Amino acid sequence: MQRAALSAFVVGVLVVILAACTGGPPTPSPAASSDAVPSASPITQPSGPAPTSTPTSTASAPASEGVFPATMLGLPVMTVAAADTALAAGQLDGRFAAVGGYWRQYALPCAFAMHMPDIEGFCAGGKFADTAAGTDMNGGVGGDNTPVAMPETSNGDVLWSDASDAPVLVVLIVHADDSRSWQCAHDPNINCRQQMVIDDVAWVNGPSLSIVDSGPSAVSPKLSLDEVVSAGVKPGEQLITAYPLLATSLSDVDPRLMGKGSGIVWLVRVAQPVSGSDQTAAGTVRLISDADGSVVDELPLAVAADYNPARLVLDSQYSDNSADTDPHFQLLDGTTVLADDVLNIGTPPIAVDAGDYVLHAYLTGAPQPSGATCDQPITLAAGADAAYKATFTGSTCKWAPFDPTKF
Repeated sequence: MQRAALSAFVVGVLVVILAACTGGPPTPSPAASSDAVPSASPITQPSGPAPTSTPTSTASAPASEGVFPATMLGLPVMTVAAADTALAAGQLDGRFAAVGGYWRQYALPCAFAMHMPDIEGFCAGGKFADTAAGTDMNGGVGGDNTPVAMPETSNGDVLWSDASDAPVLVVLIVHADDSRSWQCAHDPNINCRQQMVIDDVAWVNGPSLSIVDSGPSAVSPKLSLDEVVSAGVKPGEQLITAYPLLATSLSDVDPRLMGKGSGIVWLVRVAQPVSGSDQTAAGTVRLISDADGSVVDELPLAVAADYNPARLVLDSQYSDNSADTDPHFQLLDGTTVLADDVLNIGTPPIAVDAGDYVLHAYLTGAPQPSGATCDQPITLAAGADAAYKATFTGSTCKWAPFDPTKF
């Protein structure tokens, strides 16, 4: 979890902060040269050379600006409308699809949302549709199920740099029913399981984009992408995502893997070969150790039907607003640190298996009052909704439960 800590806390009050959801100033980019609608059929028909099975390749059928490729990373390219239909039918649950359409990225002024999971896509600012007109934020038609970029999204920054001035043609590799859906509130009006996650921005206005391994800036992996592919991609599989991160940050990318590995690890997602007339592909997730390239764990991209983790919301309160001190937390399973992150109103919820754990709160920065740490044993039931706040006062610290239904 590589989120920056808030610079100050207001004691005892949860505030709403107006913030601009921007990813830095967008760079000028070429607009799509054509407003042509992608193929009217739900799935484009394959043409040109067959897709490669080489894991590191991003080859596809020939494409030019204004024309979608027939296949991308071994997957038939479908329209946005077809993807929405497949999503509603559950055909993208734990399966990869390639979707071609127009993308427009907006920088929106948004109220700060407390304890918001990334997968909810709050204020993401993207619009995805089968026509350029459909991406119009003011009255545009379509794009209601716009996929959301996540920390591990390969080439996710391209959506900002190339699509902020005008809509561009893109092909996205996506999946739904992500394991992070269980970080969302238990609210019938929120269905995070139907949120499409972008694994890779694979093609923009003509050129295919190579898969990149842009991990957090604080992470410096030893292995190269080629070495990770050799270790984590089997013959016949297609690499979709390779993302280096700290093992204590796995809640950000796949909570099912929390507690696996140590130090720097790589999250690798691969697509299995498309079978017969299928338009989507089954996926496999592997966790690779950056220390020696070994496979730490492997599981299907599809979440098991009996997966029912608890949802844990964590917060803090600190009495000295002027101190350059940042509360942090660790979630421990015995001596294993499952998660380690900043502890404030922006800390996203954690989806964690039922069991007994210990919450550890501590301070970083300066000053660090002596003894200002505290531990809290907790027991979480399957499907539970729990919330705890650590309050720092002088040299003391104490955890206490609070109402999780507010978040």
